Amino acid sequence: MPYLNITDMEKTITTTYNEQEFQAIIIDCFRACLKHTPQHPKQEEQLFINLKQVCELTGYAAPTIYGLIGKNAIPHFKKGQRLFFERAAILAWIKDGKRKTKAEIEASADEQLAGKKKGGKAR
Repeated sequence: MPYLNITDMEKTITTTYNEQEFQAIIIDCFRACLKHTPQHPKQEEQLFINLKQVCELTGYAAPTIYGLIGKNAIPHFKKGQRLFFERAAILAWIKDGKRKTKAEIEASADEQLAGKKKGGKAR
């Protein structure tokens, strides 16, 4: 009759299982491992994306993206006749275009004025 012997630093467990019970334990262990195993990256997590995906991500039409490529205004790679875009670089490019809100501009001005008052001389 098969048995299971688990040895740990502090204790040893010996028990007896029939074949079906032992198989069920093994299957449960595999399922638990698979649950915690990283899956293939989803479309949002892809390192490189294509033109269509850049259009979806930015909201720009393909001709607009081609125009930005021609001006080197958007980060991209070209290998032969193919275009590649790094998803993280496109997101960073979008964030670089962020405009400050009125409150952010006023806070920045207040910080600069406070710094000049503390430092003495204004440049």
